[in-house]
Amino acid sequence: MVAWSTPLKTTVSIPTVIPGPFNTPKNSRTTIGATNRSQETSKLSTVAYTLISVYNDELERKMRLFILNPKEEKNSTSAASSHPKVKPAVHVNERKNGALTPPVPPPKPSASDSNKQAAPLLRKRVRRKLTDEEFYSELDSVITPGNPRDVYSIESELGTGASGTVRLGRNKRTGQIVAVKVMKLDKQPNRDLIVSEIAVMKRIQHENIVNYLASYLLRNENQLWVVMEYLDGGALTDVVTETVMAPDVIAAVVRECVKALVFLHDQNIIHRDIKSDNVLLGKQGQVKVTDFGFCAQLGNRQSKRQTMVGTPYWMAPEVVSKTANYGPKIDIWSLGIMIIEMLDGEPPYMNEPPLKAAGIVVEMIRSKKMAGRAVLMAGPPGTGKTAIALAIAQDLGGKVPFCPMVGSEVYSSEIKKTEVLMENFRRAIGFGKTISHVIISLRTAKGVKQLKLDPCIYESLQKEHVEVGDVIYIEANSGAVKRQGRCDVYTAEYDLEADEYVPLPKGEVHKKKDVVQDVTLHDLDVANARPQGGQDIVSMMDKLRKEINKVVNKYIDQGIAELVPGVLFIDEVHMLDIECFTYLHRALESTIAPIVIFATNRGKCTIRGTEDIISPHGIPLDLLDRVMIIRTLPYSCEEVIQILRIRAQTEGIKVSEQAFTCLATVATDTTLRYAVQLLTPACRLAQLSGRDEVEPSDIEEVRSLFLNAKQSAKILTEHENQFMR
Repeated sequence: MVAWSTPLKTTVSIPTVIPGPFNTPKNSRTTIGATNRSQETSKLSTVAYTLISVYNDELERKMRLFILNPKEEKNSTSAASSHPKVKPAVHVNERKNGALTPPVPPPKPSASDSNKQAAPLLRKRVRRKLTDEEFYSELDSVITPGNPRDVYSIESELGTGASGTVRLGRNKRTGQIVAVKVMKLDKQPNRDLIVSEIAVMKRIQHENIVNYLASYLLRNENQLWVVMEYLDGGALTDVVTETVMAPDVIAAVVRECVKALVFLHDQNIIHRDIKSDNVLLGKQGQVKVTDFGFCAQLGNRQSKRQTMVGTPYWMAPEVVSKTANYGPKIDIWSLGIMIIEMLDGEPPYMNEPPLKAAGIVVEMIRSKKMAGRAVLMAGPPGTGKTAIALAIAQDLGGKVPFCPMVGSEVYSSEIKKTEVLMENFRRAIGFGKTISHVIISLRTAKGVKQLKLDPCIYESLQKEHVEVGDVIYIEANSGAVKRQGRCDVYTAEYDLEADEYVPLPKGEVHKKKDVVQDVTLHDLDVANARPQGGQDIVSMMDKLRKEINKVVNKYIDQGIAELVPGVLFIDEVHMLDIECFTYLHRALESTIAPIVIFATNRGKCTIRGTEDIISPHGIPLDLLDRVMIIRTLPYSCEEVIQILRIRAQTEGIKVSEQAFTCLATVATDTTLRYAVQLLTPACRLAQLSGRDEVEPSDIEEVRSLFLNAKQSAKILTEHENQFMR
């Protein structure tokens, strides 16, 4: 590796980084430009966490300040003036007596100032998904006309991602080396974002942004080529994971990223996916931000956003909550996380054992190498077992079925326990039917056309009782079918007819798109059983399921369908009895089985349905031997405070720092659930006292009014004679 220069300049000397594996072992990261590392790392770490903790509406102003090495502070004004729209630099943290101190919050605007300009009303906008014709029409308006093979020659492959393959290209006329991203349009889950990304990239040109050159559409191959500026140093991730970066070098990299964010935010653009993967380096010292797939354009009508997009470990709390509106400041949160990533080699919490294990499970599910296996999350109450299961479901996306249930749900007087388990098993198995069309002939005054329509439209035709000779209307966007009536050509068929006769339609018959239908095996069971009574008391017969399995296997063998093993989450698995465990043991061995995730907070206890068989977690040893066990541990005090902050922000409750510390102590002594439950009553007490912020006195008063489980059990023990048995 080429050593990084330690002097701080506007352009940093970047090492030679070749994409791919490094010779340096990952667990012994090479130190680059490190001088007095422990002291400087501590200082920069404070800056990183300040970027995250000092997180308010004035942070956009603070963001326009460069993070510089302390010995270069005198050059901050000249560095800032290199960008015409940036004000002279003022540090996020000022130094006093050689130490970093928190910044002084800016003065709040007066009431008269706030009345000068009323905030615009925010309206939640629902974006309609584009049809094929609309998508290609909008794409044609932003792409470059012509054939890219006439302009560029494609050479080696640089990498492969979820949206396509990036290849090295060369301009045949000028010899310029470029990066060409080749995307298969039929493989894109969010094609609408492609149009907005290209439109944004065409408008922005900056020294710290990977510049857009051209884009081409190859309709015959259903491909989109996006030609970008090529940086020969690779991604910042390669440096982060293989080396230890010196604080002054980290500060210089962050300064260049801040320049890019200042420019984007001046253009009312938020990036929403700042991380080391999306920062590219050049051998000549360039630092540039790339990947605008998740960017958003703000305006007067929509100055905030609410969509949850981005990469989980780098996402700000507002983005994750889905309820709070957010603006440009979320990029600063991600920038702070990226600083921690450069210091530690990974973002916060990524290497926590439960999360790391869950991440491996997700990758095994995606690669379809975990079907028929089970996972057990074992830990005390309030350690995040259900949260991790829900996070797994969120990470897998909407196409992978996720079916949650509680162990006690199997006990019913109407349906057998094993039937409830099998029903949930089949809910968690997706069946992607790739039958491409249903043939239907439509006739108008100008002629007849035979169309191939989606199978779901066939269901709509059945629901409307459509027959030959009916006049129908098929909505192209949703596939909804509406029967208009009987064609007047058939008026002489019967003497008496209840149908309304309408004239034969005039004009052309238009052909629209086809889509793929995703269902679960349980949906197929219900559709084929056609119960006459209530669905909740009908038990599906094994014979019917076997016939459906035969049809499914036949479609899979023919290549016209695929099976998507989903996730069945069974919480409180210790509530199942020995009969259910025996059934689960057999079901996991079947050829069609989902991934099963168990959760329990029990230690050694008696297995339900037995009298004296004690087993860990209340699960039989033979089944326990089949599961991969993930241990969850109680949260630390700092983690509890962070969870309480997010919960208070979600519920719109203002809590003082002292009250958060008090609640964290309560959670440590009792449970996290109990501490969270005290938030709303404490807020109500504060309002009755004429305050809008919860104080420690409110927490103590509420705690005296509402008992936790340990206090209640102690009272029962002490006053056992006063209660009925």
